[in-house]
This record gives sequence, C-alpha cells and structure tokens, in this order.
Amino acid sequence: MKLSGGVNAFFASVSLFSGLAHAQYCGPTSFTGNQFPKGNFFSNFYNPCYLIPFATGSGATESGDLNAIYAKIIYKVNPAYQLIIVGQFDNSRYMSITNYDAHSAPAQFVLDQDIAPLTSSYSNPYLPGSTYVPGQKYAVALDFGGTPGTQQKGCMMTGYNLNELDATQRHAGMDWNSDPYVWKVNPNFTYHIVDTPQHTNPNTAGETLVRNYLDISTAPSATYAILRDVASGCAYPAAYAAQVLQVVTSNQNIGNPWLDTNQADLHRIYANDYLDQVCYAKPANMAVWVRPGLFRTVVI
Repeated sequence: MKLSGGVNAFFASVSLFSGLAHAQYCGPTSFTGNQFPKGNFFSNFYNPCYLIPFATGSGATESGDLNAIYAKIIYKVNPAYQLIIVGQFDNSRYMSITNYDAHSAPAQFVLDQDIAPLTSSYSNPYLPGSTYVPGQKYAVALDFGGTPGTQQKGCMMTGYNLNELDATQRHAGMDWNSDPYVWKVNPNFTYHIVDTPQHTNPNTAGETLVRNYLDISTAPSATYAILRDVASGCAYPAAYAAQVLQVVTSNQNIGNPWLDTNQADLHRIYANDYLDQVCYAKPANMAVWVRPGLFRTVVI
C-alpha cells in the first residue's frame, strides 16, 4: 500500500432501528471468517451495494471558488472502521482531497499529482507530461485509528495503491490558547480544543472534500465512500452503514451535528477579530484601519 500524507436524508430516528434488526441487506453485516472467499476488496465491494455517494456542489454552495466542483462526505471517527474513498480522475486543472477535522479546519490533504492511480494499469493525468485519459481510478484510505485484524481473502487490497489520511489528527496551527492578545482583550474567550503530545485527545469527526478546479469534463465523475470493517477488511452494505452504524453520511443535516460548530465559530472569530488587527500598529490619527478578511474598511 502506497502511503501519502498532506444531500438526501439517510436516517430515521433511533426508535425505528429496532424494526431494522432483521432487515435483509444486499450483503453480510458481520464477518465471521468466510463471507468472501474469492476475489479482493475492489472486485467484491466496488458496486452499488456498498458505494456511498458523496454530496456534490459548486463553489457557490461550498463558499469556494465558483469555477470548482466539490464533493463532500461527513464522518465520525470510530476505530472499528476505515473509510475507503474511491473515484476517477477528472479532466480538470487542479484536484485535491482534503480532510477537515471537527473544527472544519484542514488537517491533512493529498494534492493531484501525488494521488496514486489505483493500479499500475491506470495513470495520473496530473503528472508532468501526462495526457488525460477517461476512467482512471484512484482510492484513498481514511483511517480512524483502528488496528487491522486477520483480513478475509476476498477483502484484501494486495496489488492496489492507496493514499492514506489519518482522521484522528487535528489541524496544526491557529491555536489562540498561547496568544496573549486574545486573553488581554477578552479574558473569558473559550479555549481552543487541541490534542496532547501523547495523542490522547484525537479528532472525533470531520469531513472529506474532493475539489476539482476548472473541471472541463462533460460530466464530472462521481466520488464514493465504502465503509470497511477494520478487523476483517470487509465492507458493510451502504444501507446498513447509513441506517444502523451511522458513522458516515453525505447529508449535512445529519452530519453537521457530529462536528464541533462552536469551535469552528471560534476559529472564524479569531481569524476575523484578532489576527487581522494585530498586524497593524496602534494608530495615532483619527482614522483607524482594520482588515476583516480580504477587505479593508475605514472607521471614522
């Protein structure tokens, strides 16, 4: 495995889950040792039974570049699982796969030319001198901190190349806890939640965003996630993952409560009300200049 660092309601209320206990799904929901004796992970699970579609939108819906196409999925960090992101390279100028933590801050990412083609028979069109060819697949493993067990024969990924992102990692930087200016201005400002050097306070949830800039494909390809049992390596049916396990969704109404919106708001306050103002010396004249975000306004 090659490693590299750097919307539709699904669920009913919990009270309905008792009625799903004996529901028939399109594949096994537990793995005792011989559910998949043939094939491999992608031959067994790259099909509609297991594929969870990403939500897609333009820069307008994601507050991003209007010339970009975005695909997003939200998850909870649970070490019993691993999320496999699968897609095809589109015909765009730039592509990235970014993992955002529970604070909606970028924690890890992999950029276009660093994304490994799924097998040696596929190619990455972003490499220098490469030509775009439709149908070139890639996959990224989003790890939740679990330890793999004895994988079933038909659930192995031998011969496949995957990039890997660690969803337990929190974002680096932008920590106001050690910024004296913040506490001088507002002694009651809420502390930033960070991890410890021993990694005892890992990230708890997040969202993965696939971004294609200036996509000129006639129809952008879909991005999917497959929820994998980390012990056996096998995958759960998409309906079971949504209705019972509830650790991944493309529905923002369901997934956003998994995120720490309070901390995300504090990040915006820190960026807009503190960082831009400490860039300037205290003025002696009557006109005080501040820079909120990308704009400069004058206050008389």
